[in-house]
Amino acid sequence: MIRRSEGLWRLIYRLVSISALLVGLLADFHGASAQSCVIQGRRYGLKADTVDWLIKIASGRSCVRGVRFGNVEIETVKLVSPPQSGQVTLQGPGFRYTSKAKYTGPDSFSLAVVGKIKKVPGSSTIRVTVFVESTIASDDTPLAFITPANGSTVSGSSVTLTAIVSDNVAVANVRFFVDGVAIGSPITASPYSTTWDCTGMADGPHLLDVVAQDTFGDYATSSINIMVENIGP
Repeated sequence: MIRRSEGLWRLIYRLVSISALLVGLLADFHGASAQSCVIQGRRYGLKADTVDWLIKIASGRSCVRGVRFGNVEIETVKLVSPPQSGQVTLQGPGFRYTSKAKYTGPDSFSLAVVGKIKKVPGSSTIRVTVFVESTIASDDTPLAFITPANGSTVSGSSVTLTAIVSDNVAVANVRFFVDGVAIGSPITASPYSTTWDCTGMADGPHLLDVVAQDTFGDYATSSINIMVENIGP
């Protein structure tokens, strides 16, 4: 993420169109081993408004994003316009977008959010533009797993999950997920680490996500595939 003052960030959102922002998404990176994405999304007002969000994601990868901001009581989130190539799964007050394997290019979808802000009911539309690349530039992914490693095998009641976050603005929180289910509470200070009891998980492949949000509302997601093996030979 680019260093910016709050005033400059707000000015950028007013002056830069979606097409101009997409130009900044064109980059290559060779050798990325973990699934990851970068999300830019401004707040909605629940005033029958429409806001534009951007997702940059690698081909065949998944991205988790919540849609709830601090002062919003969400009642429902609905997919009103599905993507043309990828897949969207609603998960509580959020969604998982999975890009189509071996596809690169644009995609889009829309969500409807119904809820209350300061007890005032309303609704908003989130219009999401997706740019799918073969890989994501390393300097665009300020979030990554340290442990466990992508493709590793884990077991037991104390698996350490640790992520590194490199953001030049304040990190609001970091949260870990397994197969879309949150592990513990949001972590608000470094080190961004928690312990996961995987003894209740079925042996076999699982997806771990780490999602970071900064104080401007931007999200970044990184995901890895792991194997759970609690039953010994």
